[in-house]
Amino acid sequence: MDLRFTQKISKWLRRLLFLVVLANCFALIIYFARFGWENWFNFSKDQQDWAHFGTFYGGLMGPFVGLLAFIGIFFTIQLQKEQLELAKQQVEIQEMQRVLASVSAQIDQMLTIVPTYFDAESRLAFPGAPRSLGNHIAELGAEFLNRNMAGCTSAPSGAFKSVMQDIALSVNAVALEFQSLGWTLEKFKEAGGSETMVEFYKFRYRMTIIYLEAMDAIDATSRIRNVINTVELTQQVKTDIAKAA
Repeated sequence: MDLRFTQKISKWLRRLLFLVVLANCFALIIYFARFGWENWFNFSKDQQDWAHFGTFYGGLMGPFVGLLAFIGIFFTIQLQKEQLELAKQQVEIQEMQRVLASVSAQIDQMLTIVPTYFDAESRLAFPGAPRSLGNHIAELGAEFLNRNMAGCTSAPSGAFKSVMQDIALSVNAVALEFQSLGWTLEKFKEAGGSETMVEFYKFRYRMTIIYLEAMDAIDATSRIRNVINTVELTQQVKTDIAKAA
C-alpha cells in the first residue's frame, strides 16, 4: 500500500478509536454518576442489576458503535477506490516508461546509422572513417548555428548542401521520432510521472534537438517543443559558443 494511504488510514483509525473511547467514557460516567455515587461505588452482587447495566450500556452505545462501523466501512471503500486509481495510474506510468524507452532506443539506433552518399561531392566532404547520422546532425547543426550567430544568410557551401540532400530523409525520420518522444513525455507528465525522468530525456537529447531545429527539421508545431524549451536551450548554446570563441 502506498505511504499516503497508510498515513491516511492511520489518521482516521486514531480518530475513530478516540471517538469510541470517548463515547465509552461518557456512557460510564453518566451511569456511575447517577447510580454509583449513591452506593459509594459498592458493586452489586445481584445479577439483575448487571443485566440492567448491560441493557443501558448496549442501548446507549450500540447505535453509536454501529454508526462508527458504517463510517469505517465507508472510509475503507473510499480508500480502496483511491488505491485502485493509484494502481491504474502506476500501470499507465509504467506503460509510458516502456514507450519512452522504445522511442529512445529507436532514436539512438537511427542516429548510429551511417548514411549512403549519392553525390560525389558529399563523399569528398567527409573522407576517412564512416560518419553516423548523429555525427552529421551535430556537424551540420553546429554549422547552421554558427552561420546564424554570424548573421550569414547565404546558402551553405556545395559540400554541405550535397550532404544535406543525401541525409534529408533520415533527418526527417529522426525529427518524426522526436515528435513521438515529445508526445509520450507529455502523456507521461499528465499521468503523474517523475519530472526527473523528463529532465533526463531533456538532458540526453537537448543538443540533437537544437541541431535539428537549426537545420529546420523541427518546426514550431513539433510536440517536443511543448516539453523542451528549444528557444531557451538554443540561446544558451549560442552563449556558450560565444564564450568559447
